[in-house]
Amino acid sequence: MLRVFVSSPKLFSFLNVFEVQAYGLFFVIGLVCLVALLLVDAPKKLGVAPEHLLDVVLFSLIAGLFGARLLYVFEFPELLNQSIFTILDPRAGGLSLLGGLVAAPVAGFIACRRIDVSGLAFLDLAALYAPVFDLFGRLGCFFGGCCYGMAAKTLCSVVYVDSSVAAPVGIDLFPVQLLAAVTFLGLFCFLLVSKFILHKARINPLGCITALYFVGAGFIRFFLDFFRADRSATLLELKFGGLAVLITWYQIISLMISLLALASFLGFLLRAKSLSSEFA
Repeated sequence: MLRVFVSSPKLFSFLNVFEVQAYGLFFVIGLVCLVALLLVDAPKKLGVAPEHLLDVVLFSLIAGLFGARLLYVFEFPELLNQSIFTILDPRAGGLSLLGGLVAAPVAGFIACRRIDVSGLAFLDLAALYAPVFDLFGRLGCFFGGCCYGMAAKTLCSVVYVDSSVAAPVGIDLFPVQLLAAVTFLGLFCFLLVSKFILHKARINPLGCITALYFVGAGFIRFFLDFFRADRSATLLELKFGGLAVLITWYQIISLMISLLALASFLGFLLRAKSLSSEFA
């Protein structure tokens, strides 16, 4: 059995004032990769100036952070006893990536209208590269110890040895964060192939890649949550004989996002086919 030992999430500090955490570093790396890929493609595919694109990305990022914070507060309503500034401040600790997954695209779509760019075209481009950001985000979770897996001695397990991490220390845990990173890499490859197939078929309606991204991201979150040990906000408990399966609010939201996105994808596709047949 392969056991991976993870030490302190703090990479280094400067004069005990400025610290660099692994989670923050991977978050920045993922964000830089996403923005860099957009800056390469957006000017020629969307006809948008780089400075305008950065405005859209910044607006989306801020909205995503607040959306992630608000969904986290929804999970832990006791935080509502604090001041409104603490509730809304992402730096206060506690973020749900699922909240950012919903808020950031909405903000990006709205921001695109201000610069005369198709919101769906921008979202398709951003969705194509979004799994790269998700991949690095889950690697950050792995080193930070958040979103940790259940206690299990599998072919590969992770053991945290520093008490400053969010995960329990000294026991074998299922490396669900690494599995999530691999699945997001697979989602990225799937989106690239899907875009190629749609282009070859000369059916490439706006919104299709965005819809496929949400289908994949939602299902990834729904299924991998069963392997996490930090689950909360339980909504349902299903019993199959002596086996109890817990369903959380996050999973229900993820499943609804996936099903809605799948219906949207089919709608975009059928509309594009009907339009192509009319002009044939």
